[in-house]
Amino acid sequence: MRLVIHRQSDSIKIFTEDSWRDRASIFPQLIDEIKKNIKVDFVVDTEFVEWQDNKPIPRESMMWVIQTKTPMSDDVELHVNVHDCIFYDEEAINILPYHERLEFLDKLLPKDLKYLKKAKSCIATDRKSFDKCLK
Repeated sequence: MRLVIHRQSDSIKIFTEDSWRDRASIFPQLIDEIKKNIKVDFVVDTEFVEWQDNKPIPRESMMWVIQTKTPMSDDVELHVNVHDCIFYDEEAINILPYHERLEFLDKLLPKDLKYLKKAKSCIATDRKSFDKCLK
């Protein structure tokens, strides 16, 4: 499920892709992780994936994110795969090439956390590098 996370000072919002509803209140553990580990303002594009039995569950099973008003329980194994950083520390970087935005993402999230994880990416510039990315 695609969600966009915005942090501005102490305000953290998590918006849905469909109608831009703020879902931050149902992810208190994620909000705490962000506040403890990331000190700059940012906007990131993410994919929320719930895991059960060491594998991701189907996207349709994540509809609770859209519908619930109850905060996520501690037993939910949630991976927030961060794909792109479009705002970093008072700088709109959305017009930069993707490979440059990935450098900002590396600064924002130098290592995977319990919930936040950098999505794997590979930059292809020609057919050979494209084929390598597919492996």
